[in-house]
Amino acid sequence: MAPVSQGRASAKSHTLIHTPIHTLFHTAIYTLRCGKTGAMRIETPGPYREPEFLPWDGRRVPITFVGGYLGAGKTTAINELLATTDRPIAVVVNDVGSVNIDARLIRRRSADMIELTDGCVCCTSIDGMGAALDSIRARDTPPDHVVVELSGVADPHRMVPWGQSAGFRLDGVVIVAAADQLATDTLSRAVRGNIASHIAAADLLVLTKIDLVDDAELRRARHVLETY
Repeated sequence: MAPVSQGRASAKSHTLIHTPIHTLFHTAIYTLRCGKTGAMRIETPGPYREPEFLPWDGRRVPITFVGGYLGAGKTTAINELLATTDRPIAVVVNDVGSVNIDARLIRRRSADMIELTDGCVCCTSIDGMGAALDSIRARDTPPDHVVVELSGVADPHRMVPWGQSAGFRLDGVVIVAAADQLATDTLSRAVRGNIASHIAAADLLVLTKIDLVDDAELRRARHVLETY
C-alpha cells in the first residue's frame, strides 16, 4: 500500500492504494472510515419515497460506493469481494449476471438477486437504487455491510446521498482507476473529464492494472491521481 493522504480535509485529500485487485476489499474496504460530518440533504431521483420507519430496530448498516470508469476493474473487485469475505454483506451491482460465483455457494437465485450460503446477497440496481435498497431493507436480518457498484458513467456525487437512506449510513466512496487508462494520451476530453469527476469524489483510490504498464507509465498514472 502507498497512502497519499487520509480523510476528506480538502478536495484533493484521498488515500491511494497501489495494490493488485484481488486484495482490494479484503485489505481496504472494511477499514475505510471517511469521517464525513455535517448534514446532508437526500436528493432522490424520480418518485421514490423513503420509508417512514427505520428497519432493524434503528440499526444503520454502513454502505460503501465503488465507482470508476468503464474497464477500470469494478466488477472484478466485486467478484473478489464475494469470493473472499468472511461476513454477510449485500452487494448492489449493475448486472447480477456479471457476478461470477461458484455454483456451490449459491443458496437461491432469481433474475435480479443471488443469495449465498454464507449470508451474502447480491442484487441488481436495474430498477433503481431505491428498489435495490428496499429489497435489502425487507430482509429480517440486516447485512454487516452494503457495497454498491456504480456504473462507469455514473456521477458518484449524485449517488452519495443514498448513503443516508433509511437503515443505512455512508461509509465512503472507493474509486477504482486503471493505470493503463491514466497513462495514455489517447482518451478523449470527455472520458478524461469523467475519470476526473470520479477521482474527485473518492475517499479511497485504488490503482489497478499495474501489470499492464511499465515503470514510467505507472509513475505517470500515479501523478495523474495525485494531481486531482
